[in-house]
Amino acid sequence: MEDRGASPRRLWELATRVVPVPWSTPVPQVEEALRTDATLPGVAVRATDGSVHLIGRVALDLRLTGRLGFGRLLLARHHIGELVGGDTLRLDADTDAEVAAQRALDRPEGNRADDVLVTWPDGRVGIARLERLLTHLAGRYADLAHHDPLTGLGNRRVLATDVPRVLAEPDRSVALFLLDLDRFKEINDALGHDAGDELLRHVGDALRRAPLAGATVVRVSGDEFVVVAHDVARLFPDEVAELPVVDQLMWTGRALRTLVHGPFTVGGVRIGVEASVGVACAPEHGRDLSTLLRRADAAMYDAKRHRAGVRVWHDDIAMPLGEDLQILTELRTAVAEGQLRLYYQPQVDGATEQVRAVEALLRWQHPVRGLLPPAAFLPQAEVSDVVVDLTDWVVNEAVAQAAAWLHQGRPVPVSVNVSAACLADDRLVDVITAALTRHGLPAALLTVEVTESLVMTEPVETARRLSAIRELGVRISVDDFGAGYTSLALLAELPIDELKVDRGFITRMDASPAHVAIVAAVAAMAGSLNLTLVGEGIEDLATAHTLRDMGFHLLQGYYFGKPQPPESLSLPIAYADAPIRGPR
Repeated sequence: MEDRGASPRRLWELATRVVPVPWSTPVPQVEEALRTDATLPGVAVRATDGSVHLIGRVALDLRLTGRLGFGRLLLARHHIGELVGGDTLRLDADTDAEVAAQRALDRPEGNRADDVLVTWPDGRVGIARLERLLTHLAGRYADLAHHDPLTGLGNRRVLATDVPRVLAEPDRSVALFLLDLDRFKEINDALGHDAGDELLRHVGDALRRAPLAGATVVRVSGDEFVVVAHDVARLFPDEVAELPVVDQLMWTGRALRTLVHGPFTVGGVRIGVEASVGVACAPEHGRDLSTLLRRADAAMYDAKRHRAGVRVWHDDIAMPLGEDLQILTELRTAVAEGQLRLYYQPQVDGATEQVRAVEALLRWQHPVRGLLPPAAFLPQAEVSDVVVDLTDWVVNEAVAQAAAWLHQGRPVPVSVNVSAACLADDRLVDVITAALTRHGLPAALLTVEVTESLVMTEPVETARRLSAIRELGVRISVDDFGAGYTSLALLAELPIDELKVDRGFITRMDASPAHVAIVAAVAAMAGSLNLTLVGEGIEDLATAHTLRDMGFHLLQGYYFGKPQPPESLSLPIAYADAPIRGPR
């Protein structure tokens, strides 16, 4: 678990101390020293005026290749000082490592391969390799992506990553406790949101201290927390272990309620906290995370409704499961009877703020409940084969609409989202091909979006299927980019054209300089890979300008327009030039 009180890493922690060599040192002597000591990242060179310059291994090789490419025999005639550039980046050893990484990325393109010269107040020097700086920044990027910034606990991504792995282990008994604070809104209203945030931090700290060995503790939403005990057999003291399983789980749920009860001092006021707890256990109540969450959630609401404190899920608390089955049944009817709608959200040119593309977003015009957003039905659809029918409809409808705009003189690129279940089926290529052919739409005007979590789960198989789609001329976009830094190493290998940075990073930029640095670093790396860069979740002009200055090509969010039906969308009559899309 992340220690929110830990100091940020400093540049000296990533640096290797070196002794500068004279300006006149022969190049072969330097190369021999680097061959002899593989740990040396490069050399520091002291000029005749006493100033110190830097040349790393990578930069040295580039300079030798470019300037002395006629044969290694020429090296004996040159001194190392002749190969030193004039743009060495010098940073104090106490510089924040994230700041150092960003400064390195901000250099002109010709210097981005160079390492960083680190200086100490007493005159010592060192070298911080660019590779280590970027690795550190990527690690911080992944850390922020997997942790709740308010409490330091894990977030939904941790839950979705860690728990399924534990559930997959044979003979493992897992207990999931979902805690929801009672009357939290009243605290927010009475003391203000800052006090509410302070209380949530106290609750998070209390849960972090829960005596549950190896438990996963996450904040899943505003005042809702989940604790997953990975081994139920290790939960209880001897006197509790003799009780029936339901009583054991009730005992643990009450212990968690006591743990978060406080009282805590918030805004100078002592506050006691009450919580309702729902419990579900695997394998008794389900064998996958989605089922356990739904059943724990149902149990929690039952506890809240009856002021019971703690409830363990049982068959009589089956309403959410029944609702799921009803939604799936009605969805099949919705596809057949034309109840689905596509709304389109504009993506604007980062430089001109003119509409350049749109994203197709699914809505359900329910005959009783009205217009439903995707969150009301897609989670259920994605665990059923009905998601295949939904995706087929979305692809065909989006292509038909894009073709209609094209015939009106409006060549508007359209993006569609594809689920894991559909991408796992080779027939998706046939579905896209048939839609493009039927409606006469150029493939370049269609973009298929897949989530980063899908790419990371099965990178080899996903890359194969994405390549087949891309061979049609369709563009590939990675949505919600930010799930993990491992994906940075895959970017150059995947058949993709576009990155959509996770809105969680963009919406937090105002409050977190670290998020600004990370988004800027992703922008720089996307630029070096010639990828189109899209920013989502933009709600104000300041954020739009910040992303534009970072080099984002396309901007999307409520500031530029909410998702709208096609007839309400304001689009340019025609483009003076081609739509923004990075070269293939």
